[in-house]
Amino acid sequence: TSGAVTIRSINAGAAGMSGLLIFSSGTSSSGNTGAIFIGTGHATGGRGGSISISVGMGNSAFGGQLSLKSGDSSGGNGGDVTIVTGQSFSSGGSSGALSLGSGNAGHAASKSGDVSVSSGSTTSGDSGDVTLASGPSTNGQGGAVSLSVGAGDSGQGGLLSLTGGKASTLTGGSIVVTSGEGTATTSGAVTIRSANSGVLGVSGRLVFSSGTSKGGNSGGLYLGSGAATGGRGGMISIAVGSGTSGAGGEVRVAAGRSTDNTGGAVSIQSGEGTATTSGAVTIRSANSGAAGASGKLVFSSGTAKTGNSGGVFIGSGAATGGRGGLVSIGVGSADTGGGGSIYITAGASTATSSIGGSVYLRPGAGAGSGGSVVICKADGTAVFTVADSAVDIVSDTVSVTTSSSIDLVAETTISLMANSGISFEGTATSGFEKASTVVTGGNAATMNYQFGVLTSSTSTLQAGASETITLTNSRITTSSVVIVSIQQKCTSGEVMVQSVTYTTSGVALIEVKNMGSFACASTYKLVFAVFA
Repeated sequence: TSGAVTIRSINAGAAGMSGLLIFSSGTSSSGNTGAIFIGTGHATGGRGGSISISVGMGNSAFGGQLSLKSGDSSGGNGGDVTIVTGQSFSSGGSSGALSLGSGNAGHAASKSGDVSVSSGSTTSGDSGDVTLASGPSTNGQGGAVSLSVGAGDSGQGGLLSLTGGKASTLTGGSIVVTSGEGTATTSGAVTIRSANSGVLGVSGRLVFSSGTSKGGNSGGLYLGSGAATGGRGGMISIAVGSGTSGAGGEVRVAAGRSTDNTGGAVSIQSGEGTATTSGAVTIRSANSGAAGASGKLVFSSGTAKTGNSGGVFIGSGAATGGRGGLVSIGVGSADTGGGGSIYITAGASTATSSIGGSVYLRPGAGAGSGGSVVICKADGTAVFTVADSAVDIVSDTVSVTTSSSIDLVAETTISLMANSGISFEGTATSGFEKASTVVTGGNAATMNYQFGVLTSSTSTLQAGASETITLTNSRITTSSVVIVSIQQKCTSGEVMVQSVTYTTSGVALIEVKNMGSFACASTYKLVFAVFA
């Protein structure tokens, strides 16, 4: 072994300190100052010698500082500080590790020293970048970069903070977290999560939020997967973890509030299928457990203080080359109790002289004919059908009860048919069309009513004599039933209706004969009824 070279000052005496050691080149008036090289020699058959720079230990006040500082410059960039570990030239060796850390704390009440990696400040220009990165690798994976806070056994865990730079005139600095590219396969995952809680307490929450804004919009928040070529877009899943006590955790999606304009909208839209079907949107509560009910679904607009509350629209989109999608509202089946009901209720109004909201059921229009509104029984049989030109009611029994009256009005005909007859349950019927007239001197009368009273023109019909009255009435057809009887006899005589003939539509011939022994001393009256 070659001899050692030791350069040191002598130990101090009982008072005072040991002498300084200064290794420095001299100043230069025109040119670079001299460099200082500290190094160990090369080794053959061994390793290069170590270089150790350390500050001695003291027993009072702070420990001595170790300072590495490059040179200042008044005419260019300041000097660099480069710390590089040794390179390995062997086939299986690694380059040397670089460790930067503060020493361990010596007492229970103190903490270990801070570690600060920072570029310096600047008065005109950008401050320097700080880059933490592992080097590229050939035939291996790139080295990991880990930022972690040490564990502690009292108080809260240490904070890990990433903050972009503040700017006084332009946009603040961004924070970008990007996983590594997999040029041939999958890119790396990005996982942001809080650690599991201990035996007591809860796991830490995650807050994804843009900051507040004083003179403009606050920043947007985007959660999305990237576009895919030769595959499908990545799924986005938002789920609350399960729990073993209390109610399950909520998922809330709320748009922003505005104090001077419309509040923000919430839009849920499935993905477009450019060549085939678009994705489904499913909103449902989970199945209940062994006891309890499944959660309810509420689709409602909010209340309004000055104006209309928001509408609720449920519908399928228009179709080209197909039919519009079905809209189905159904109640699930049950095995105990009655089946669930469906209520459709229009809004009430408390305003003076206003009316409540209406309920409209309207089928779709069609080029040939419109659709129908159909109300079915439980077995699916149609009971009430409203079509373009007809309303059909098919049921074993139809009961209509009102507290006042029912009006049936038709432009042409109202037909009442029953195999066993039509019963009015002993109540009076009224409102038939009827009129009365006096037969003219030619024994003819015109009266286009279903019921009527005819007063004869003659008042001296002789005993045994007869006369024919011609009644013109548009209600009479050749298949009608025409009933004529005496309503009021003449004085002294005994008139009777001998016959009624109507071989031509619109005309009836009524033959009346005095069957008494004396001539009539006054007119008589006939009453007729026409049943088509």
